[in-house]
Amino acid sequence: MEVANYIMIYHLRQNHMNFNSLILKYFIRIIYIIMKLKSILYKKEQDEILDKLINILGLDDNNSTILYELDNDENKQKQILDLLPDIRKYYSLSNTKGIAYPETLKRPWLSIIRVIIKPKYKLISKDHQITKDNRKIRTKTYTFQKI
Repeated sequence: MEVANYIMIYHLRQNHMNFNSLILKYFIRIIYIIMKLKSILYKKEQDEILDKLINILGLDDNNSTILYELDNDENKQKQILDLLPDIRKYYSLSNTKGIAYPETLKRPWLSIIRVIIKPKYKLISKDHQITKDNRKIRTKTYTFQKI
């Protein structure tokens, strides 16, 4: 513990920081390390959740899905939202609205998809138009490109 005290005193003298800002700096580092640890400790579980998510989405041959279909498939939405307890346990994403406060978003499941796939997939969004009952509907196509 004495070494840590000497380091803090050294930083105070060298950088002319006040004590509170130094503590904040170390606190931020500790939080960063903890967040990084979850990605190391739970790598297997995170990969399993990602695989479940991709299977729920049922991507086509082009590794893509259409937003309109997801909007109208309550079963897929429910399956994605059912992953929340595991996501909260194995990911450090408490500041992500779709995970922390899903009830505040119109499409929390879309927010979850974006955050969970980010480490392994690039999400490419393109405008798309489909015809239903002789009516043209504007929507998006999401293509999942492996990184």
